[in-house]
Amino acid sequence: IVTTSIMEMVRRRILRLAELSEAVLVLNNKLRSLHTIVNSMVGSRRADRILDLVCSELSRVMAVQGMSVKLLSEDGEKLRYAASHGLPSRFAAGPELDVERSPLNKSILDGEPFATGRVTQQELFQLGEDVAAAQVQSVLFVPLRNETRVIGILGAYARAPESFGQDDIDFL
Repeated sequence: IVTTSIMEMVRRRILRLAELSEAVLVLNNKLRSLHTIVNSMVGSRRADRILDLVCSELSRVMAVQGMSVKLLSEDGEKLRYAASHGLPSRFAAGPELDVERSPLNKSILDGEPFATGRVTQQELFQLGEDVAAAQVQSVLFVPLRNETRVIGILGAYARAPESFGQDDIDFL
């Protein structure tokens, strides 16, 4: 009985160590991706290249279908897609979005992240048809900030339902 009890305790500790090792690997990948993004900001003055890299790196490290960056106009009334990765071309070439006509975008710009694991209410999205055509099941939108203010929205899109949790919100 003592040997069985000790072996069970060792087995639990080994499993816990494996879980912690996987968590460290995930965090290391995220840190490496952020390092790549920061280096591109230092090495390039072209915002379009930087935003494209941000989308591709975040898509890769989060293992999601795609990412997008919507930037807010100077007057704060419109959002336009400035970059995307892994999404239909319409996302990047889409029309400007009227912030006042989109309670969801307005809420995000006011500082509230939005995550859903079952995209079913297309009326929430001004480009809902495009989200459905891309077979997106889960979305995560967070305010994109510079040092002093919100300048847009960063979006993550996944085909699998219930893809985003608090760790993803915190990371973005």
